[in-house]
Amino acid sequence: MRLAVVSDIHANLPAWRAVIADAVARGADAVICLGDIVGYGPWPADVLAEVRTRCRLCVLGNHDAAMVGRFSLERFRRGARRAARWTRRQLNADALEFLRGLPLSAEVDDLLFVHAETAAPEEFGYVDDEEDAAVCFRATEARLVFIGHTHVPSLFAMRDGRVERLSADDRTLEPSVRYLIGVGSVGDPRDGVSAASYVFFDDATESLEFRRCEFDLATCKAAWAAVRDLEPPYFLRAHRDTAAEREAAIRAPKVAQLRVKGVLAPTVHLHATDLAAADTAATPLSLAGQGRVRRVWPRTVAGRVALALIALGAFAVGLALRGSRPRAPAESAATAPVGGAPSRVPDGAAPPAPRVPPPPRAPGEIVLAAAAADRYGQTFRMENFGGGPHIGHWHNERDYLVWRFRTPSPAEYEIGLDYALGGPVASSRVLIAVGRQSLRFALPSTGNWSNFTERVVGHLRLPAGLTVLEVRPDGRPSSGIMNLRSVRLRERPSGATAEPDDREDVR
Repeated sequence: MRLAVVSDIHANLPAWRAVIADAVARGADAVICLGDIVGYGPWPADVLAEVRTRCRLCVLGNHDAAMVGRFSLERFRRGARRAARWTRRQLNADALEFLRGLPLSAEVDDLLFVHAETAAPEEFGYVDDEEDAAVCFRATEARLVFIGHTHVPSLFAMRDGRVERLSADDRTLEPSVRYLIGVGSVGDPRDGVSAASYVFFDDATESLEFRRCEFDLATCKAAWAAVRDLEPPYFLRAHRDTAAEREAAIRAPKVAQLRVKGVLAPTVHLHATDLAAADTAATPLSLAGQGRVRRVWPRTVAGRVALALIALGAFAVGLALRGSRPRAPAESAATAPVGGAPSRVPDGAAPPAPRVPPPPRAPGEIVLAAAAADRYGQTFRMENFGGGPHIGHWHNERDYLVWRFRTPSPAEYEIGLDYALGGPVASSRVLIAVGRQSLRFALPSTGNWSNFTERVVGHLRLPAGLTVLEVRPDGRPSSGIMNLRSVRLRERPSGATAEPDDREDVR
């Protein structure tokens, strides 16, 4: 059976139709959707209607779940929340009922389809490196696992118990090897290429193709601009007419870890014949002028080395241009990229691997260094004064930090910040979130920007295994937020409980 596996369409009708045109031309027997049908884009009702007609199988994405109240919109960035509320108003009761009934994952023989990770699909965690992929492999016996969510094509292989990252290139799969296949994004590609991404798999020949399809960017630009509640997507911001504009483009952020609430159908189990039961040779949609397919990444070692040298050169220039302490002016809403991006990777480069903190400094203690965080934004940056490296120039409400780490067992942790806050700033409002839990608090001034002080801000219960902790401003700041050196987590004695005001369960 020849399968077209798509994900993260995000209500982008031209991109969706370009992919379907290519899948039909390739002779796909069935189309599988890995979720995030809606969200971000201006055509939610149209795309959802066509997906329901075209796809033989769909699983739930985090943006789909947001439409039916399965987790709080507080876990989205402000722009994503605004887009989600607008999207929900465009969907009728029948469309919402369809989304409500989607399973978190689906098994077809030895294939597993899921939006994000397999170990806890309701958590919508990201699979970024070999360690994350190993967790996914251990959580299922499926030989091939297809995932979306990252918006970037990827490929991992498990061979003799060892996991390795492979290049996302066309290949014939080895029968004795297990694979985890990231199909990228149809409607919101975030790898620096303004072309829809999906995967074509033929189980008869074991061939895997990473397909890219160009689509009408002008139509998308006009449609996004016409809806006030939608932020411009990364693929439009990354598509620039000049080299200077391309250099200035910023990678769009990943949404922080989300947690589905309520009882959802976890997994459906099917046979390949179930996918072929319906008439899959449906008449193609009207696809005139929707674009063509092209290869976009260099396929030679020399080409990839050249890309790496360009990325390193851009990073070196950025280091050379770093100035002194003055605060940057506030961005205007018309020109600032919405949401920001990991500031330490050049545009188009591979995202950094999830940061694992150093070994605990004391029994039951975890220290999350600011230098080890994934940074989403454009104004803050690393500095080194006042006793060590820290995040500074932080004054934009869109800028936030994310750490990923692992805890040995569920436990209550005291949360402390090693920070400095000075100048005319009397206090700063900050939010820390882990899963559905969050802490909201005000940090008092420490006198100046180099006077670092550790302050306990509350308690959170951390799960066993992979944990995602996020620190962001709580609302629009009046001035600088803080200089942050680290977040320290100290395990509390067994039986200790948090004070009622120390944590908030986001509903």
